[in-house]
Amino acid sequence: MNVRLGSPLPRTWDSAAGWIAAVQRHGFRAAYWPLGDDADAETVDAYAAAAASADVVIAEIGAWNNPLSPDERTRATALKLCKRRLELADRVGARCCVNIAGSRADSWYAPHPDDLSRETFALIVDTVREIVDAVEPQRTFYSLEPMPWSPPDSPDSYLELIGAVERRQFDVHLDPVNLVNSPAKYYDDAGLLRDCFAKLGPHIKSCHAKDVTLANELTVHLAEVRRHVGVDAQRPRAARVVVVGVHEHVVDRAGGAGEQGHAPEEARQPPHVLILKVGPGRPLAYADREHRRHAAPVLRDPEAHAAVARRVLVGDVRRVDGDRVDDVGVGGAP
Repeated sequence: MNVRLGSPLPRTWDSAAGWIAAVQRHGFRAAYWPLGDDADAETVDAYAAAAASADVVIAEIGAWNNPLSPDERTRATALKLCKRRLELADRVGARCCVNIAGSRADSWYAPHPDDLSRETFALIVDTVREIVDAVEPQRTFYSLEPMPWSPPDSPDSYLELIGAVERRQFDVHLDPVNLVNSPAKYYDDAGLLRDCFAKLGPHIKSCHAKDVTLANELTVHLAEVRRHVGVDAQRPRAARVVVVGVHEHVVDRAGGAGEQGHAPEEARQPPHVLILKVGPGRPLAYADREHRRHAAPVLRDPEAHAAVARRVLVGDVRRVDGDRVDDVGVGGAP
């Protein structure tokens, strides 16, 4: 399995060459899309061409809104943006256009009891189909970042959603920390990762790398944090699996990323991004339908694979450095 690393970068850009130079200076071979929606077609194409020429993969383009909003005007606006961003991702050859499923709450990513209902699951299916069918992407995929309190909220939930949507260009954006929604998963996050790759590995288009910490207060307080911060002496060494080092100046002094195109509507900490590739193999099977499509083999034990066990998924933290990029398992075409 090949892994490419990327990260938000703390500035906007006045040229495609300057953007690529910054990406390469940090040793990255994957990147977030750097432009806002106001970029003209010529500029968009220039940045896409620069990335392709430099062998830098555009990891994702975010939509970050609420296509499940109970307010119909908000929902309609969100759907338009999702389609526009998916069109952009297809134009520039990004690995995926990513959003969350949304929420029936007023806030775009807040929990709501209705989010766990079968009716909302059906609405998610219909929404994803509408977005994908409207754009008909050829080079990219629409994907949903998992959430702790709404679908997809587990590897099995994601597989169920893929099977229900039944669209070739819908696939997985993995954020394993968002699936840590209990102390059991917190202390066995290595087991959670193995489950994710065993079930979702062939589908994963992009992956976020960050960490989580469990607070010593009632009832349960799990907080998303940057790398380093979630290292807990009480967690097994093998559990320190989403901690990836980068140069300190990649993030600003407040601990978040700098200016980042297509950021969420509300402030969050954009994580590092991993691009994973598993080789081609047998098709996936679903219990209630025919084989849906040819895909890569299921990765049964990621820790047994050299590129994972001894490099990225490790207890110690290593810097991403252009001269030692193999140390973090970066290599090969994605």
